[in-house]
Amino acid sequence: MDMTTGHINYNSVEKVFLSIGLEQMAKRYSLPALVADAGWGNEVKGGISGVMTPVTEIIGIMGGSDLIAGLGSVDSAKGISFEQFIVDSYMWDCCKNYLHEVEISEERIGLDAVKEVGHGHNFLTHPHTLRYLRGELTFWEKEKLDLLEMDDKEVHAEANRIVKSILDKHQVVPLANDLIEKGDAIIAKYEDIVGD
Repeated sequence: MDMTTGHINYNSVEKVFLSIGLEQMAKRYSLPALVADAGWGNEVKGGISGVMTPVTEIIGIMGGSDLIAGLGSVDSAKGISFEQFIVDSYMWDCCKNYLHEVEISEERIGLDAVKEVGHGHNFLTHPHTLRYLRGELTFWEKEKLDLLEMDDKEVHAEANRIVKSILDKHQVVPLANDLIEKGDAIIAKYEDIVGD
């Protein structure tokens, strides 16, 4: 808690440690964990540097959170902005690139290729490099990077354009009937247990 305002201090070091501990408890009991959050302030903000700065979100996800909350949150999560949601989700898409597994094996390390090429020579044309290079590169989505690199005034206008386009064009895919029936059965079973 921020002792001067009573607000939650989302940037506190203790919050991060508690989040990781709660995630570990959830895994211990085979439960899903929601200990990572987003939401970058009181105005629609972005910027590619923002991909690196939301430390609490990254640590929450790297700590093993199964879900994330707070995308689009503004004013200490008292409100939501569709534009901020677009920016936050684009930032999250960039952030999650840091969470991929890295395969470490004798073949991937390629010590034979290192010995073959030798010190001071070029590895770029070696078959080992050509075989594995593309799988080790991160390709950022241009549309998302373009938005995140805009200044604050431009990012708000562009995020607003994207929101309007989504609201205008998006069609919700209806749930499959069998999924609805399963959901209804779960609710009916719960109602039988707790009564009317």
